[in-house]
Order: sequence, then C-alpha cells, then structure tokens
Amino acid sequence: HGEDVSRRVAEALQADLLTTADLVREASRESGIHEVRMHKALAGPRSVFDRFTHEKDRSLAWFRVALARAVQRDGLVFRGLMGHLLPRNLTHVLRVGLNARRTYRAENAARNAGTSPLEEENKLAADDETIPRWAASLVGLGPWDKSLFDIFLPMDSTPVDEAVRLIVENSGSNALQIDDALRGALNDFLISAQVSLALAEEGKATDVDVSVVDREVTITINRYVIWIERLEKELTRIASTVDGIANVTTR
Repeated sequence: HGEDVSRRVAEALQADLLTTADLVREASRESGIHEVRMHKALAGPRSVFDRFTHEKDRSLAWFRVALARAVQRDGLVFRGLMGHLLPRNLTHVLRVGLNARRTYRAENAARNAGTSPLEEENKLAADDETIPRWAASLVGLGPWDKSLFDIFLPMDSTPVDEAVRLIVENSGSNALQIDDALRGALNDFLISAQVSLALAEEGKATDVDVSVVDREVTITINRYVIWIERLEKELTRIASTVDGIANVTTR
C-alpha cells in the first residue's frame, strides 16, 4: 500500500510527492545515461565491464545529486528504498517503513493486476532476494532493519487510514523542525553528493567514501593502493573543483 499511503500523506500535508522513478528520470536527463540502464545499474550487481564504464558509480552519484537537490526544500514526501541514501544526521526527516507478509503482498498485487497470487509471489520472491543485497551495499543493513525507521508499520494488520493518520500526526513533532544546524547538514549532503559525482565522472569513486561536515570534505580510500600519495593528490584535485567546500582531507 506504499503508493496509496504516500499519496494520501502528501495530500494531507499539502506536500510534493517524489519517487525513485522521478529522480531517476531527472538524473538520466542530466547525465545522459538512459533511464533503463540507470535503473539496472542502481539495482543490480556490477557488470564485468563496469571497471571500464564506471556506470554503476556514475548512476548512483547522479541519483544522489538529484536527491540532495530535492531535499534542500521542506515539505516533501519521498517514496522508495533510495530514501536510505539520506544521511542519518538529517534528523528532520521522518523515516517510515511499510512491510507485510509476502502472501499478503502477492494477493494484493494479484487483485490490482488481475493476475494470480502465485504469479505475483514469484515476482516478489525475486525482489526479496535482490533488495537486501542492494540495501546492504548502501547502508550495511537489511532494508527492513527497524533501526532505519522512526515508524515501522505492518500493513497486513494496519488499515491504510490508520497508517496515514499515524504518519501525518507524527510529522508535526517538534523533533522534526528544521533549524540552522540542519540547513548546514543539508548543504553538506549536497556538497558530498557533488564531490562523489566529480569522482565518479573521472572513474575514481570505487572503494572511496566521501563525508562532509561544515563544508570540510574527507575522502576515505577503502582499498590497498601502491602509489597512495599520487591517488590522494588526484582525489584532492578532483574534489577541489566543487564549489562551496572549505577544505579537502584524504585518509
């Protein structure tokens, strides 16, 4: 019921509704990577040619920039697993997980599509194998780990009306109000995304993590490198092309 719940929450809050597909479309337009290829690169494993094309790193980097730009504004409902890319220090974000038993999801999907529950369950089984691998590569946890969410609702036992009411009610919490510190964190997220994109475009994003605090960029190299000083200089040079940074450090 994710589509229904997110649409009704957005209507109740008079907020814009954004999905993974919306951002893939935007990232595809700006990057020149075809939408289908970008979807495949985001969700699938690295191809044997990826060390030459760097399409997975580039797709993820372009998507992260699109997401970082979108969340610079308040009043947004985002639907999709790619919401896990939002940093945990964005504490004004209310993170909601909707889940249900596979049999329930299959019956619901079959009713909407006019197909058989068995056919839909086979499709869901494939998704349920792919999604945990994808989530683990991004956040190091399963996609439904409850530590990732502020609200976690079992939709096979929660009416849609009740789910919408709970989300809308909790979205008004004082703990979710944005302040100057959070605006700084939002800007840091955008800078981090732009630095990662600059690295990806030059084929330097694999096994590299980028973090930004108060516009101070730290690039962590997560692999053994023979000519480490040469790589550090190259990463610093690339990162320094991004506007708005105060300093670049590698480690």
